[in-house]
Amino acid sequence: MRCLGVIPGTRRVDVVERPEPELPGEGQVLVEMVECGVCGTDRHIIEGGRPRPEPGQVALVLGHEPLGRVLRAGPGVGHLRDGDYVTATNQRSCGCCDPCARGEVDLCLTAAGAGRGVGGMDGFLRPRLLDDAAFCVSVPGDLASVAVLTEPLAVGEKAIEQMRQVQRRLPGSPWTEQAADDGWARGLRFAVGGAGPIGMLVALALRCHGAEVHVCDRAPEDGVKAGLVAALGARYHHSAEMEDAGRWAAALGHIDGAFEATGSAEVLVALWRALGRNGALAMIGGGRGPAEPVHPGRLLGQALGRNQALFGTVASNTRHFRAALADLGLARQRFPAAVERIVTARHRFDDAAQAFEAAGVDDVKAVIRVEGA
Repeated sequence: MRCLGVIPGTRRVDVVERPEPELPGEGQVLVEMVECGVCGTDRHIIEGGRPRPEPGQVALVLGHEPLGRVLRAGPGVGHLRDGDYVTATNQRSCGCCDPCARGEVDLCLTAAGAGRGVGGMDGFLRPRLLDDAAFCVSVPGDLASVAVLTEPLAVGEKAIEQMRQVQRRLPGSPWTEQAADDGWARGLRFAVGGAGPIGMLVALALRCHGAEVHVCDRAPEDGVKAGLVAALGARYHHSAEMEDAGRWAAALGHIDGAFEATGSAEVLVALWRALGRNGALAMIGGGRGPAEPVHPGRLLGQALGRNQALFGTVASNTRHFRAALADLGLARQRFPAAVERIVTARHRFDDAAQAFEAAGVDDVKAVIRVEGA
């Protein structure tokens, strides 16, 4: 069976062979892959030249943003049926620590960074595979055309969930007074650094729940990304506005929450400078950008003086996948012109190398069609 993977030291995507999967056992599903998204993590694995294959394998099969279809559900699987569209988390349980025992595998204490297509376990860029049903989430059929966005949106959903947990420290605010409402974000103002897949999808989720959202990116103001931001009812800012962080912060006004989704320390500093009193900042961009000096005294002065919270987050679990699918459904109703356009390129399996090339300034999400490979 032909799969797409990377061999340590090669720094390129190759076709690698894997045997056909067996029939599913207890708690397993046999899945036929439909398509798989590509992100900066995949490119980083390839460019770094040191992927971590499964034990006994020469190559790591890539792909951690899956959409598939259940060919056969094994014994004991109650939430999936043959023919269901399905997506799955890439982070897997170590089976040892307390967070994993509670189903919070994204908070694993012993195996952080391991998972399908990421390290130590083959990914989803293959025609068929067996998977543990506990890590799989059923996709409504009417969302199949956009459900490949579930994994990157789930990363954003986790960051939003944790920010809401942090901000429960503010009694009498929209964070607490509207916490149980579908429109929990009404009256709150957010800044998002980056209009790539995660930044764009964070903006989508926030807008679904009534927030005012400002998105900053280096793409042109008359380009695809700016148009998508506008279609979500958010405001686009070119990154040139951030060069003077103090002036940009003054122009934005009060910001209740910020999300750094580029991996650029420069963007992180600008967002942090713009963050308002009692605000929270989530770092989800990967941290591979250029170095940016931050004076500890300024950090102490602002974070303490303004009662701010800064936190980092990575990966997600099935709860965040379900939240992502719910928000994709809401976005389909509220911003129908935008959701489908977030996928800016679909590539054939045999031309997949193009999907892993450096993203253009106005590219959002590249997807590889696996079905029929």
